[in-house]
Amino acid sequence: MASELKKPDKAHTIFPGEIAEKMWVLPIEELFMVGRATAKKLRSRAINTIGDLTHYDPKILKLFLKGHGLLVWNYANGNEASPVRESRRPLIKGIGNSTTIPFDVSDKTTAHLVLLSLTETVAARLRQAKYCARLVSVSLKTNEFYSCSHQRKFSSAIDCTNAIHEVACELFDELWKGDPVRQLGVRVSELTLNDFHQLALFEKDYEKQRTVDRAVDSIRDRFGNSSVFRSSFINSGVRFATGGTVDDEAYPMMSSQL
Repeated sequence: MASELKKPDKAHTIFPGEIAEKMWVLPIEELFMVGRATAKKLRSRAINTIGDLTHYDPKILKLFLKGHGLLVWNYANGNEASPVRESRRPLIKGIGNSTTIPFDVSDKTTAHLVLLSLTETVAARLRQAKYCARLVSVSLKTNEFYSCSHQRKFSSAIDCTNAIHEVACELFDELWKGDPVRQLGVRVSELTLNDFHQLALFEKDYEKQRTVDRAVDSIRDRFGNSSVFRSSFINSGVRFATGGTVDDEAYPMMSSQL
């Protein structure tokens, strides 16, 4: 709200004692998190300014705006009780990657290669965010639009490309019934920070491969994403880094009110 009051360059303040003077006189549409639809509902009840909203009964607001009504009411009154996060890093819940394949995939070799292409991007984003994952999910859609998915946990969290790809291939093999596939997706979740990593007693040690992954990430950061890739993608018809990526982030503002 303060940044909107004095555009484009001037720093501005809204201290608690200044809220009534600087905010309450503004039209209701100026309040952060009040969009067109919310403003219409508020104005239909004679709530035309931010000040009108502050004096409105929050219990009645909740009846017609649900939890969002309490959120904007607290914003209008300058209330915020969420704990301050120690880290400025976004709270990512999961990282996913999927692609619609331009041809029917009817053999495991090609499907595994597409999964590797997707995993390359997912694992790189996972390492970039400094997380490891405990859960891997795979989804597929056939050329008849039949969709299904499967997931599996690691014994301990990992960020290694090969480890994630191995599980993704196992999940695909369990899911696939032989029908031509047109869409595949890979997602990792149940994330933990990667500053400490401990193997289970009988778990495969991927530390050497993790070292290779970090070296490849460094080369790609410096010289571009296509500067190094696996030879298995050459003349395969599958790109070495397929699809887009999605980071699931927790909503960072007013978490105490949501």
